[in-house]
Amino acid sequence: MEKEANQNKFYPFEMDYLPECFREKAAKELNEVPEQRTEELRTFKEMLSTNKVFAGIDFEDDFLWLFLRHTKHNASKTLPYLRNFIQFRRNYSWLFQSVSDDLFNTSPATKCFSILPKRTPDGCAVLLIELGKWDPDEFPLEDFKKMFLSVALQILRCPVTQINGFKIIHDFKDTTVKHLKVCTPQNLYLEYHVGLVDEFTNQHLSMRYSSDGKSLSIQGLLLILRPISIIVVFVMPRRVGSKF
Repeated sequence: MEKEANQNKFYPFEMDYLPECFREKAAKELNEVPEQRTEELRTFKEMLSTNKVFAGIDFEDDFLWLFLRHTKHNASKTLPYLRNFIQFRRNYSWLFQSVSDDLFNTSPATKCFSILPKRTPDGCAVLLIELGKWDPDEFPLEDFKKMFLSVALQILRCPVTQINGFKIIHDFKDTTVKHLKVCTPQNLYLEYHVGLVDEFTNQHLSMRYSSDGKSLSIQGLLLILRPISIIVVFVMPRRVGSKF
């Protein structure tokens, strides 16, 4: 087992162990030490058991760790994030519905998302989005959002990803004017305001999203909608696209 990450080391996406270098990173950046880790999880579960918002919900530990790590293992600070996530899920329950099996098995457009088999040297998972493979006519934007959220949540169940975050590669090869149909004023307006309103940011999904070497936490809808505004820049004429 490798003890230290270096520029020549690419960890696999599937990992059933936590390298020592990432344990040290978690201790330094997330206040993650064995004693506190166990105690905060116990405290957090007790808080959930007495809060009516979470009544009847059975949370798995790896899902709770996603939120605890986001707040550096502070159960009191974690509670509002999980509460807002539950409210987000209730308000947008359609986003958490699965894509139909027939569509998933027959449409090449569903292959636009790929989780790369190797991580970056700093442990980030890598999600490749090949927008040119996405045909909005056969794979509606609503299903695109569902699939993205499903993939993102799948990635974030892994402790290595919770500690190091993930990167997204947007591949615009073969994108055409037909992709502009998803760039409606409503979608662009939502993407714009989700990105600007600080009190809305960070309130629904606790993610460590790595961009240009820096990890930050961002709200889930921003990630779902970000490709829409980028499509405008890549597909529309330069003079028009530059306005975005």
